[in-house]
Amino acid sequence: MNSKVFKGLVALLLVLNIAACKKNDDNDKPLLATEILDLSYGSHEQNIMDVYLPAGRSDTTRVMILVHGGSWAEGDKEDLTEFAVYYRDKGFAVVNMNYRLVGTPENNIHPAQQNDIDSAVRFVTSKALDWRVSRDKFGLVGASAGAHLALLYTYAHNASNKIKTVVSLAGPTNFTDTEGVKDPQKFAVQRFMGLDFNAANLQKYINASPISKVNSLSKPTLLIHGLNDDIVPIKQSRDLNTKLDQSKVTVELVELPNAGHEIFTDANRQEVLDKIEAWLEKYIN
Repeated sequence: MNSKVFKGLVALLLVLNIAACKKNDDNDKPLLATEILDLSYGSHEQNIMDVYLPAGRSDTTRVMILVHGGSWAEGDKEDLTEFAVYYRDKGFAVVNMNYRLVGTPENNIHPAQQNDIDSAVRFVTSKALDWRVSRDKFGLVGASAGAHLALLYTYAHNASNKIKTVVSLAGPTNFTDTEGVKDPQKFAVQRFMGLDFNAANLQKYINASPISKVNSLSKPTLLIHGLNDDIVPIKQSRDLNTKLDQSKVTVELVELPNAGHEIFTDANRQEVLDKIEAWLEKYIN
């Protein structure tokens, strides 16, 4: 072999070996906590998310997806930023997502928001290797209208089976049960559906209700609701709890005696945070 060629091969192998060693060294370094803000996961301007990655993460790190409330027409991921940071520091990878809101010129009525959650799940899956988090150990946590969206997605649209559990914070569960529901909330549901609530549209209201999608294969569900909730009656969570229990699905209903629709109070805050953490640790697997 020509000596110049030989020396060239040796040099190339040396470079490749150095690069491989550097890559291994980089992989061995403990990963630091990081944030990726306003990351687009879809084509609409409201399809953005904030991603909070914990220190020391790996491909087994659980992923928590947060879905904010706001009657499907208001609210923003920033409403849950505090909780995203809190659970990131507890070791979860947290995705805090926005979704298309109704009442806008595009008329983003149901099921636009279900499609957005699906797009977010797919996007996170595609980024899991880069972010060094699990590709299939996800949990959904929603508040109010966001809880409705999280429940419905988990029970009816979780075709990939990546969502292992769902947590509802004061979420509506049955659009056909208006007992105790005030007119502004009835209007919010009709605006979300893009349809009046009448006999002709009854089946569509049923199909958009998480309680109608429960079966024996439904995912473990944690329901947290304030006893004094005057926006979403606690009956909505109680009825879903009963349906899940009858279907032999793992479920727990936590009723907060001194809380309203805003479930967090100074007295129960840490208790609720700990409950959610323990539930997700157990059931995202």
